[in-house]
Amino acid sequence: MSQSAYHQPPVPMIAFQTSERELTVGNKLGLHARPAIRLARCARQFASTIEIIARGERFSARQVVDILLADLSVGTTFRIVAEGPDAESAVQAFAALVRQFAEAERSPESQLTTDRLRWDDLDD
Repeated sequence: MSQSAYHQPPVPMIAFQTSERELTVGNKLGLHARPAIRLARCARQFASTIEIIARGERFSARQVVDILLADLSVGTTFRIVAEGPDAESAVQAFAALVRQFAEAERSPESQLTTDRLRWDDLDD
C-alpha cells in the first residue's frame, strides 16, 4: 500500500491568542447595572472567553450578574483577560468601554447614552 493512501490533509489551526490588561474604574458610581449590561453585550460580540479578575476571583465578562458580583467600585483596579481567536480585540473593546464610562461622567457635553434597562438583559 502506498504512503499516499494514508495521507490526510492537515487540519487547519485556529489562531489562539491570550491578552490581558489592568484597568481602573474611573466613574463615581462604579460599574453598576447599566455599565454592566453594556460590558456584557460587548463581551458577547467576541468568540474569545473573557474574564474579569478582581480581588483574586474570576468573573465572566459575558454575564451581567457576574460583573455586578465583581463589585467594581470607583478606584478598583482589576484585570480583563481574554483567550481565543479575537482576544486582543476583545480586551481593547472592553478597555475602551470602561474608559468611555469615566470620560462621559467627566464631560457633560459627551454624556454616555445608556440603553433602557430591560428585564431580559438580566437573564443573560
